[in-house]
Amino acid sequence: MAPSMHSIQLEEEIQALRERLATHEAMRVTRDLERAQCFLGRYSFLVWDFMTLVGSMRERFTRTRLPWVPVGIPELRRLVHQISIVEESDEALGERASSHFETFLEIAKELNSETELLEEVIRRIRLGEPYPHFLGSLDVPDYIRRFLESTWHLVTRGSHEEVLGVFTFSREHVIGDFWSKGMEDLSWAGEVGDRLRAYGERHIELSANDHEPFARDALERLCGEDRARWGRVADAVHQALRVRLSFFDGLAEELAAIDELQESA
Repeated sequence: MAPSMHSIQLEEEIQALRERLATHEAMRVTRDLERAQCFLGRYSFLVWDFMTLVGSMRERFTRTRLPWVPVGIPELRRLVHQISIVEESDEALGERASSHFETFLEIAKELNSETELLEEVIRRIRLGEPYPHFLGSLDVPDYIRRFLESTWHLVTRGSHEEVLGVFTFSREHVIGDFWSKGMEDLSWAGEVGDRLRAYGERHIELSANDHEPFARDALERLCGEDRARWGRVADAVHQALRVRLSFFDGLAEELAAIDELQESA
């Protein structure tokens, strides 16, 4: 399906925000080990949060209750299942099937990044504690907490088109920019750097060839020529990109503090 006027207009509107993300100071993380450790530990929250968005799409656009009956748009059901299979059990990044989140966390741990905080969040969720309310009782940086709460608000209160729009234009749409520019020099990291590069290349491949074009097509089918729906998509996408920028602003401050300590040492 050819892009509609609404889709083209939205892409033009978010171009400036996308460029700010692609050139953000926090993206230049590959100078040394200490910066990479900080970055990967914090970025792991984004990788995990992405799975919340994928899970919301599965609940909204496929049948997850019994007895089964066909629901929604078949092409959208197929998209969601394809994404879920790859994101939760990809076989292209190792000798066994693994979710992209688990693979990323393994890489972060191999570089001795701080992952304990996120693992504690996951532990509490498994215990049944109310998410995201308990984040305030943990030492989660404000910029990370605001990002997680924003996604939770979207998946619990947003419309179908808002969730799919955010996935398409504020997650998949910006992945290639980050992984192609943010991980240029990993030679110092040896085999772990090779794994991280392979992880990034896999995401670029999936986003460019499968996820983004299929998601855009599904969004076109879902919204059609409904201006109200496209308006809600645009508002949600702009909000999601602004929150993502805020996340990287906070991360950049942490990286700058590392730089200052290194310079004064």
